[in-house]
Amino acid sequence: MDDFEPSPFSMFGIMSMVAPAIAMMLFAVLWGAVIVYALARWKQNRAGVDDPQFGLKFALHLFRLIGQHLLLFAGFLLLYSMLLKGNANERSPVWRAAFGFITAGGIVFGAHTLVLGSGTNQGMFPALGRLFAGLSMIITGLFATAALIGATQTLFAKGSSGDAGRAIWSALLVYGGAWVVQGALYLTSHGQQPPTMMAPPMMAPPGPPAPAVPEPMRQPLAAPPTE
Repeated sequence: MDDFEPSPFSMFGIMSMVAPAIAMMLFAVLWGAVIVYALARWKQNRAGVDDPQFGLKFALHLFRLIGQHLLLFAGFLLLYSMLLKGNANERSPVWRAAFGFITAGGIVFGAHTLVLGSGTNQGMFPALGRLFAGLSMIITGLFATAALIGATQTLFAKGSSGDAGRAIWSALLVYGGAWVVQGALYLTSHGQQPPTMMAPPMMAPPGPPAPAVPEPMRQPLAAPPTE
């Protein structure tokens, strides 16, 4: 009899408790790109600067974002396969799927990052990159928040959470850690610089001393003689 090998995606059944949060994240991904496009166009028109590579960079940033989150999801699967109880045959479908996502996400993320850095004017017009960095941080934060909610529920639930709890804690570690790293990188690369101390206004140098007034001129004028 052939050995039964579970589907690598059967683990998604244990995530049914966070299905509303996942739907919200997909909604954010769909409309996030639309909002970024409209906001970037508005800022560009307001500044009166025409970026000839705007459309190209938008597409590159969008697929770079997809590749980045494929890598994050692969990290979640890989960590979950390590925490999953069972023998190697039971964990094999999960980590094999993880390496598949790592390969696809690495190719997409690496190729588009390379083209952005060497084939576009990203250095001259960095506004679109900052908007996509903020969008990526929001999406990661949504996943991390959903995982945090699931983790706190399993923490205070009665009994053992089993593989569902391991999946939730894996998502929290991966997406929560990525959220912190992305926030630190965003503040370092795109955050506001601390205000510099303004130098006090320079005072005009004092002029030459006024000439001394002769003594007779210092006295008040004498009153006219009375008759």
